Amino acid sequence: MILSKQHPVIKLLVTLLPILVAVGAYSRDSIFVQLLTSKSTYSVVRGTAIGGKENTGFYRAYATPLGTLLAPIQMFLYLHIRNDSDFDQIIEGLLVEVQDEDKTWEPVNSLMIGYGIYSARSIEGLKESTLLDFNEENLVDNLGKGKIHSKDVVSGWLFLEFPREFREQNAMRQTLKITLFSGFGEQETHLIQPAILHNDATQTNAASFGATKIKKDLSNLKVLAEKDYDRLNKQKK
Repeated sequence: MILSKQHPVIKLLVTLLPILVAVGAYSRDSIFVQLLTSKSTYSVVRGTAIGGKENTGFYRAYATPLGTLLAPIQMFLYLHIRNDSDFDQIIEGLLVEVQDEDKTWEPVNSLMIGYGIYSARSIEGLKESTLLDFNEENLVDNLGKGKIHSKDVVSGWLFLEFPREFREQNAMRQTLKITLFSGFGEQETHLIQPAILHNDATQTNAASFGATKIKKDLSNLKVLAEKDYDRLNKQKK
């Protein structure tokens, strides 16, 4: 059945439509506002990165029921995250992913500092491991400090453990993306791009970390990626 323009239902809809549009247009969640103001909440820029294949000489010590183990760190990644919105924001979580040969994305494990991050890059290797000091330059901790005010930037290091199939590949050549989660079901994904500089510019590499005076012999500890440990645990159960 086709209703004519003079039908009461049609006339009522025509009368109410401008009101519904006006109310909806000024609602924060309305499709009109989303279409007109759609833009990224954040900008993400990669600063310094250190990495290669799995055996970079950097390790994260972590506790297990079997004792302390060492997880190899394949990549140190320094990121800057800017709140481009006009409102304070909170990031409750993040996910880094790497693209494989089939153009699918695999999750990358972001390691916590745990019992400490060590460098074993000296001639003595793990026998003379040096505890590193990140001096509040840990991105996960910095994001967890609370609200990011409008136009503010939060920066820090991520310590990445790649999936098994990537461990013999150079991490520096991989395509990475990061997804930021608000905790309210909202999320935003960005390809991790290097800083945009003029061709003749010298990058400052402002990101850094220092070495403490603490040295330990870690050669008696087993080296096992965290995800491999988790996998072995699940198999036992």
